[in-house]
Amino acid sequence: AGKNNEFEGIIAHLRSSTGENPAFNGTIKITSPTKTHPEYPLTNLVEYKELLDKCYWNFGCYNPKEEENWLLFDFKENHKIFLTAYTIRSGGSSHPKGWLIEGSNDQNSWTKIDEVHNCFLLNSPRATHTFKIEKLNLEPEIKSGFRYIRFTQLENMSPKIERKYRINLKAIEFFGNYFTIRE
Repeated sequence: AGKNNEFEGIIAHLRSSTGENPAFNGTIKITSPTKTHPEYPLTNLVEYKELLDKCYWNFGCYNPKEEENWLLFDFKENHKIFLTAYTIRSGGSSHPKGWLIEGSNDQNSWTKIDEVHNCFLLNSPRATHTFKIEKLNLEPEIKSGFRYIRFTQLENMSPKIERKYRINLKAIEFFGNYFTIRE
């Protein structure tokens, strides 16, 4: 993904095939453990183009606790994605510094797809970077794809301890293969 197509991946494809934000019409479901502020809903995470800079916050109502630092993308029954890269666009503060991307098909057992620590690439408002999955050749289960993708933010740039688990993002996009499983 080059600079011009950082947001032209799987979610953009689902949007063009359904005609709207795929989180509105149930093509994907995004959940988080925190109460969502009406101005900063989870659906903003997959708004690109002219709505790219609408935010998602997990701290609209209170500062999140340690176990409230994740986002879950459900590609729904009979669908999986094989993730090869992903783009993150930071929000206005509490920029992501470390995170974990995992995949699952049952939400019980999780496979680590990518883990990032001490990343300074997103340390400014609206900083955008596409991260390639490095260990694709080593992990056959990653290639078979996952229904669920979980983003867990391990650390952000805020020096304030009460802000440690804040997630403030403009957008996330996934790259790879999206496929339907025929029973």
